[in-house]
Amino acid sequence: MKELALRQFNLFICLILMLFNIFVVDVQARTIEEINADKEKNEQEIAKVKAELDRVTKELQKTQSDKNSSLSEINKVKNEIAGIESQTELLKLEKQMLQNELQSKSLEKEEKEKLQDEQIVSTYISWKSDDSMSAFLGSSGDIIKNMLYFDFMTKETVLGVKSLAGEIDSLNQQSLEFEKQAAELEEQLVALDQKKAFWEEQIRLADEAMANVKNTQVQLSSINSQLEEQQKYFNAELEQAVAAANSGSKPLVSGEIYFFGSVGLPRNTIECTGSFKYYGINPGTDAFGHGLGMSQWGAYGAANKGWSADSILKHYYQGTVIEAREPRMITVNGVGKMSMEDYVSGLGEVPDKACGTMEKIEAWNVYADSQGWAANDPKRDKYRLSGCWPEEAIKAQIIAARTYAYNRTSSICTSDSCQVYDASGPFDKAWAAWETKDKVIVAGGTVIDAFYSGYNSNGWGSANIETVWTKSSPRSYLTAVKDIDFTYTPRLCNQDYRRLNFRTNSYSVEVLRSMLAWGQERSNWPDQSNVESYTWNADVVRYQIVNKIGTLTEMGVENDASGRANKVVFRGTNGEAKISGIFFRMLFNTWAGRTFKDDGIKGITFDVAVAQ
Repeated sequence: MKELALRQFNLFICLILMLFNIFVVDVQARTIEEINADKEKNEQEIAKVKAELDRVTKELQKTQSDKNSSLSEINKVKNEIAGIESQTELLKLEKQMLQNELQSKSLEKEEKEKLQDEQIVSTYISWKSDDSMSAFLGSSGDIIKNMLYFDFMTKETVLGVKSLAGEIDSLNQQSLEFEKQAAELEEQLVALDQKKAFWEEQIRLADEAMANVKNTQVQLSSINSQLEEQQKYFNAELEQAVAAANSGSKPLVSGEIYFFGSVGLPRNTIECTGSFKYYGINPGTDAFGHGLGMSQWGAYGAANKGWSADSILKHYYQGTVIEAREPRMITVNGVGKMSMEDYVSGLGEVPDKACGTMEKIEAWNVYADSQGWAANDPKRDKYRLSGCWPEEAIKAQIIAARTYAYNRTSSICTSDSCQVYDASGPFDKAWAAWETKDKVIVAGGTVIDAFYSGYNSNGWGSANIETVWTKSSPRSYLTAVKDIDFTYTPRLCNQDYRRLNFRTNSYSVEVLRSMLAWGQERSNWPDQSNVESYTWNADVVRYQIVNKIGTLTEMGVENDASGRANKVVFRGTNGEAKISGIFFRMLFNTWAGRTFKDDGIKGITFDVAVAQ
């Protein structure tokens, strides 16, 4: 049965893999209906895999329970065996004592017989030599004397021998009883050994079954992850189809409202074909990363223009100062506690070594010698002639990362969800940690939350925190700053970075009113991303827009200093309402896609205008 079940598992996995291969398609221009059809099929396969995964998980739990029962039984058997072995050992000791006693009695008997022989001779001699007895008995008394003597000695000898013989017989009987008990215990041990072997086999079978089920569980989990990953491709492709295919293809109508802006390419899986591990540029924020705080490629460009690490950080985190603070210990997931300096020495994020010359390498070695550093001290390894970054950019990264970690009260993860830490090859940035020792970024006397991003690609710079994280309160040091004058433009996904201007088609106010009416229906939304303060996106439209403004009359956009849409403003017969630019883009694109308008806002950097 188990082999059959395993074959069924393997067959199921093969089927899923075949289906997965069917659904792995190149991201290319297709209709919304085609994409949605594939999304639905993929969702069905995800549901099947998850159902099978649940079944396998329950089977694993049952097998574990069976194993626990078997372990309980075998423990009972082991306890019984231990008890019998103790009894057997005790019996062996008692038998040994009995044998010792038998030997003692035999020796005693032998000694007594020898003593009696000696006494007989001694008594006889004594009797024969006793003059008073001889005088009493006369010469004829020898016969009587001898008879009395032998009669007395015979009785005494018989009594002694009989007594010892009885004791020896009793001890021999006990020895037989011990042997009988030992035989019975041996039989019990044989039976228990057989019982023990049975439960050990059950445990072995359970372990084997668990290994098979766990293997299946791992494969199913992998398949599920791949299918969910495929769903991301479909979502990205759907967005592309909705927001890019025919955006702005129709002539503008005078007096109608349209949206316009720019977007950085390449973006996410659409241009990066899914092979890029960060999924390219986030279309929600129009940045390679979240777009907040320091741009790593911006720091690269600034350092190339001669900026110091402190200058770079003060530019991106407005109104801050760089100060040394008391060192702290930090808990790193999977690693444990370590000093802050050891932690930042092992960070990934950007290249480890600074670009230098042979002269710089030699000068650094002289400095290291003056500090008394050992030959294998990681701080000595600073410069490279290629495959490197400007040293001030790396130092800025170290200070920002130390600042970010400084405020983490619990453990910190080692992925880009927190900060990338390389536990396999730590201390590669030890030189930068040493040069910036204990330095953090401070605003108003408090160490800041130093968020940073890969590349603020919208062309102006970083964003306000409340623009991209719509539920956050404004922070003075996380505001939009311009870096277009110095940022380095990397090559992303093997493509040259470029900006694309876009516009939507134009819409009458009446049509936009119908968009708001459509947006109030929960069934029209494919998911609930909870960008705003309501769980249901439809409730955001109803309560945060329509109920406040009454009937829509006009719209506007408030942009932060980076050009991103911070708020979209709705004005109506009853007043004004504001919603985040990210939520409005989601509303507009979902409405345009689901009502087959083949239109969309391509990025978060957009504005609104009235066609002339």
